Amino acid sequence: MRRTDAGFSLIEMLVALSILAIAGMALMTATQQSTRGSQIIASRSVLALAGENVLNSALIEQAGYRPSSDQGRYEMAGQAFDWTLSVLPTPDAGLLRVQLDISEVDGGRSHQIVTFRRAS
Repeated sequence: MRRTDAGFSLIEMLVALSILAIAGMALMTATQQSTRGSQIIASRSVLALAGENVLNSALIEQAGYRPSSDQGRYEMAGQAFDWTLSVLPTPDAGLLRVQLDISEVDGGRSHQIVTFRRAS
């Protein structure tokens, strides 16, 4: 009497489980990298938005534009940022360069925004 095998052998099952484990590890690595990338993008976005807020506040509050420098600390979304605002002359006497450098307090990422304004 001959027995017919209707299932998988032990070796076939071990190979299938190995392939499944490798695929699962690859999927977990891809998910981890995606999460890390999302965190970096969120951090950069908050930094850029904080910079835009500081620059807009400075441009609204400043009555006349003359070469000058100012610095301070800005808090947003539970994070603190150090900023430096510089109003610098350009070769064109009627135009000033307004430069904002903002960075995370812990010395992490930094961002620079440059715009131009008419001198008053």
